[in-house]
Amino acid sequence: MSVSLSWLLLVPLGILFKMWYDKNAGARRSLPPGPKGWPLLGNVNDIPEVAPWLDYADLGKIYGGIIGLKVLSQSLVVVNDLSIAHELLDKCSNITSDRPANKLLDFLGWEFSLVILRYGQRWRDQRRLFRQAFRPEAVYGYQPIITQKARQLLLNLLDNPEGFIDHARNYPASIVMRLVYGHEIAPRNDRLVYLADKAGEMVELLLLPGLDLIKVFPFLRFLPEWNLLTGFPRKARISREMVKEMRDVPWDMVRDHMTAGTAPSSMSSDLLERSSKLGGDMSKEEATIKDTVSIAFAAGTDTTAATLKTFLLAMVLFPEVQKKAQEQIDNVVGQRLPTFDDRDSLPYVDAIYQETQRWHPAVLLGFPHVSTEDCSYKEWFLPKGTVILPNIWAMSRNAEQYPEPEEFRPERYLTPSGDRTEETSEFTFGFGRRICPGRHAADASLWLAISSILAMFSIEKAKDENGNEIPIPGDYGGHGLVSHVVPYKCVFRPRFEGAEQLIRSSK
Repeated sequence: MSVSLSWLLLVPLGILFKMWYDKNAGARRSLPPGPKGWPLLGNVNDIPEVAPWLDYADLGKIYGGIIGLKVLSQSLVVVNDLSIAHELLDKCSNITSDRPANKLLDFLGWEFSLVILRYGQRWRDQRRLFRQAFRPEAVYGYQPIITQKARQLLLNLLDNPEGFIDHARNYPASIVMRLVYGHEIAPRNDRLVYLADKAGEMVELLLLPGLDLIKVFPFLRFLPEWNLLTGFPRKARISREMVKEMRDVPWDMVRDHMTAGTAPSSMSSDLLERSSKLGGDMSKEEATIKDTVSIAFAAGTDTTAATLKTFLLAMVLFPEVQKKAQEQIDNVVGQRLPTFDDRDSLPYVDAIYQETQRWHPAVLLGFPHVSTEDCSYKEWFLPKGTVILPNIWAMSRNAEQYPEPEEFRPERYLTPSGDRTEETSEFTFGFGRRICPGRHAADASLWLAISSILAMFSIEKAKDENGNEIPIPGDYGGHGLVSHVVPYKCVFRPRFEGAEQLIRSSK
């Protein structure tokens, strides 16, 4: 009797399982090609925990430029091909611009961030303010400030060349802090820069062992701080406190200066003044402004610093490129400092900037997009809610588009006669409605820094006490969101007699 009862229970369960499996197998077959997954679990074992851009690029060699995966009931598509990314994320951006819900980042204190906000009114409000402040016409007005900070960068490299990694970090921070809050950072150990750095580092929590448990069992984040299972609550509290201070301190500083009538023009003060003139719900608008400027501060420096450090590395490793750029600068600019007016006359320098971003992108795996409707690409079907991951690294390593991709070749962006082509490395800034809204300011900041450094300095490998060149491994590290070159040694030599005086007088 018990055996018969067991069979009566097993048969309907088996039927239900087969119905579920057939349904998901059909959905799985409709996704782009990818590795075969397990029943129920799908491709859980195919989701890499370390350097996922590399594993996804390897899968692309097997399955092509778009890969379909299934994790439990979640559809995931990895895009390794730039043309496919344009089709899905640019041309279909009206339905592929959402973000996945991320309770972990919310719990870490980043729920306000434009980068991770889901598609909706709050995101649209922030994006409107960001685009208003960093549109190309606005960035043109920022050129004097960017120029001032680029001159300070040259002086820092002249007086303390050994600290070039720190200078590369402080350069974009000084620009963003001045533009966003009207704050002039201290030469060393600025508190606000420290807060932005530490708050960003706390995002590493998402990649630490044990947090997979949090993703599967969200209730674990509410365990007491002393629990030994994850240690997450205590770390999350520290993160929230750090992010809160990062947001409140500069914001309160701007408000105090405005009250005293001493606030310099900045994104914060200008938006607040404009908002007060328009009237309406000031509390809501102020909250939106605070959210927007906070993420401009937090996200606007790390990627630019990483790219600038990659440029310096490339110049040391590829001295022939450096020499060719300096010859063009000497012919066009002479023995003075470059300005933005020189950009069109320095196509090789501009190509170096483009190639720097391609050679080692600051962000190797783009932030995930989510489809808000069913969509398709060629014969493949992407159901509503599909997570779409743009693999920037794989796109930058497409040997058909970029032959010998590990080589640093600015000529990729030049015609045979040496003029700039229409091609850019803008894909490193993202896609569609989620493309980085601060990219025009980053572009201006990086180009002027690159051209100014090349004009004033020769960058060479350092030598040991025996006169032998110290090898540079050229390795990269970071917390997985932004990739930074591992510190190394190099030498900055003024290129011509009078260069030092020119740098000092320009500041």
